Amino acid sequence: MFRLAIITSHPIQYQTPLFKKISEHGEIQLTVYFREKKGALAPYYDKEFGKNVKWEIPLLEGYFFKFLSGLKHLTQELQPTSYDALIVYGWNSWLNLFACLLCRMRKIKVFIYGENPLNQEKKKRGIAQAIKRKVLCLLFQQMSACLFIGKENKKFYEWLGVSKKKLFYVPYAVDNARFREANIRLLEIRSPLEIGSQGGEHQNKNITILFVGKLIARKRPLDLIRAFAPFDAKSQLVMVGEGSLKRELEEYVQKNKIKNVRFAGFVNQETLSTYYREADVFVLPSGRGETWGLVVNEAMNFSLPIIVSDSVGCAADLVRQGINGFTYPEGDIKKLSEHIKMLVGNENTRKSFGKESEMLVRHFSYEKDIEGIIQALSSC
Repeated sequence: MFRLAIITSHPIQYQTPLFKKISEHGEIQLTVYFREKKGALAPYYDKEFGKNVKWEIPLLEGYFFKFLSGLKHLTQELQPTSYDALIVYGWNSWLNLFACLLCRMRKIKVFIYGENPLNQEKKKRGIAQAIKRKVLCLLFQQMSACLFIGKENKKFYEWLGVSKKKLFYVPYAVDNARFREANIRLLEIRSPLEIGSQGGEHQNKNITILFVGKLIARKRPLDLIRAFAPFDAKSQLVMVGEGSLKRELEEYVQKNKIKNVRFAGFVNQETLSTYYREADVFVLPSGRGETWGLVVNEAMNFSLPIIVSDSVGCAADLVRQGINGFTYPEGDIKKLSEHIKMLVGNENTRKSFGKESEMLVRHFSYEKDIEGIIQALSSC
């Protein structure tokens, strides 16, 4: 049995179900270390949402964990006799970097798990970025393995000189089983929910374009609103999320008299499934800073066609052009509008694309993650 430790920032709703799944695997004995307690025991203030958040799913169940109290505590925990390997989530923390150094000194394997896509990193300029790249090259050379989440992330590691034998595929995934179960349950209920209007029968509802995310600059929500503006009353746009741009977006919709746009506000995990189930098309128009976009994984579990900008980190992995969706140049409102129009006007295409999405996302699973982690543990 492999003795594995993980260091990450705090309990995150996308990570903790994976930790539980790893703990259930017979070949791995897992301990998770959190640097912070944020969100673990009580609601926390999310600056980008602009409100207190407490996730509905349990964040501390099904796996063994500890909260770190500092460098001394970490030094005591990471003993050569305690673990075979450590997975470090990201390198933007001094505690993470110290853990990497400590493990190298104590002959514990270190696997770095980042998410930077090359197509975004290559656009960054300046002396600071050049220095950062050199530091990362040195850091990655010291790692036993680099775990990559997708195609652009793999290219990023290769760009910085990581050899292929050190690269192991651990795709970004969500709890597919939970979302699929929710999809089936809601299908059986046949909810008549009309999320963009005042009611109506399910079969007569408007074609719904859905956005899920924080209403902040890097998500580019205004792009989607502008692209939707020309559409008629047979379609609707639902914006799920909170953020600093919400009032500005609402004012834009009102000023420009754009019909059938609803701002649903923050929606927690259980209710969110209803929005995915009732949607017909999912759009993520984000720009630089969207290193993956796990909401796309979620939407695909509900058999939705996908439209994302070419800057979104998951675009190269989760969108097959003209098969399950479309990518378009970031900020190209006209092209985004054309893709939406094509899907809104063609039910057969929506169904075909949705079926392809559902099949494709099966390959981005916790099972694949564990397979990649075991390969790294066995090979290094």
